[in-house]
Amino acid sequence: MLWTAGPASSSILAAVMTDEKILMNIQRLVLTGNSEGLSIEGEQAKEHEVSGPLKAPRATESDMFELRMTNDKGYGLLTIDNIKRGTCIFEEAAVATLPHSLECSDVNAAVYISEGLQKLSAEQLSAYNSLYYDIGTVDPEIRAALGGHLKTFAIFQTNAVSLGHGSGQDSGLFLNYSRMNHSCTPNAYNSCKGPGAAASKKRRRRLFDIDQMFAYLATEDASEIRSAPLRQRAPNTTAGLLRVAEELASLCKEEGLVDRQLGNAYRECSKYSLKLNQLEKTMEYALEELDIQIACVGTDYRPGTDAGGWVAKLQALVDEKQEAARQAEEQRLQAEKVAAEKGAYNKGKKATKKDKRAIRGAAEKVAAVPEETELLLSKLDVDEITALVGKLKGEREAGEVKGIFKDELKRLLGAAQIKEGELTTLG
Repeated sequence: MLWTAGPASSSILAAVMTDEKILMNIQRLVLTGNSEGLSIEGEQAKEHEVSGPLKAPRATESDMFELRMTNDKGYGLLTIDNIKRGTCIFEEAAVATLPHSLECSDVNAAVYISEGLQKLSAEQLSAYNSLYYDIGTVDPEIRAALGGHLKTFAIFQTNAVSLGHGSGQDSGLFLNYSRMNHSCTPNAYNSCKGPGAAASKKRRRRLFDIDQMFAYLATEDASEIRSAPLRQRAPNTTAGLLRVAEELASLCKEEGLVDRQLGNAYRECSKYSLKLNQLEKTMEYALEELDIQIACVGTDYRPGTDAGGWVAKLQALVDEKQEAARQAEEQRLQAEKVAAEKGAYNKGKKATKKDKRAIRGAAEKVAAVPEETELLLSKLDVDEITALVGKLKGEREAGEVKGIFKDELKRLLGAAQIKEGELTTLG
């Protein structure tokens, strides 16, 4: 059988608040059909309770919204209290689903629909039959062939939604969700999860083949985001593209599009910021996107463009760049140290040559043998040469100079650096 009913359905639709405002789009969502059987209450509501995929607070119908007659647009679901951002408005299993392989205009599809409805409970079947439908939406060429299945087929065609976006998606009918209307400035996000059901990426796409029976309750029209002109004016530089992405994010917020569409804009902002190596700004935008994703779909579900994965990837890149910067700084400091040491060495070497010349000059005063002078210099390190030069400074008599050399030779002899009888001409 192509259909499943109630909690056993493979597709579950959830709508989640994406800002802290009153749920204005539910207030605008209306139904223009009759009111009989439209409200799901009591046991029927329990039948649609499922363990949801969202780790978010749930609110029940009674404390969130109610079915009421509007002034001029028929019945609609209206909020009765403020709803906190991230709250799951409702979750429900599809009453019935239809594979994409069966075209809605196919007469056989109507037969399958009717057969599938036999699996529903009496309450579900009553709710299904109470949904608004328009025979005019059914292809005139197949109306006669549908026969007794005409109403069943018209209800499905009028109220079914795509279980995802793009071509090749299955269709499903949800008793609560089918009562809601499209809004150009929605502040709730919906996604359809289950085998073969793709997550919704843009809440602007509200219904599959939506009919004109729904109407706006908004007091003013919402304008479209002017993405096409933006693309036409796309700059040739990364900095220019970042400015366009930031403008798009601002427009989304101005239009009240604060769900995944804004998240997608933040993704573009973070991508171009990364190309400009603006790591702090890159991470800020990525975290903004992640915050929106968590509010929309919770923490235990990852869509195809998972913001958490993007943040993790960025963090790895940031860590890599920071490590590279740390290593570069370490190499710079090491190079400076080597250069300083080399400079000090060259400076010391130059100073040592000068000091050695001074010692040789003093040795000439006492008529020391040059070979002994060089042997003395070979026994002294840089500091010892500097110390000896300090003692020899100034105009000194030969006898005084000889006494200084004698003291130095005695020190070296005590340190066993020279032997007794060596360097006799110096001291």
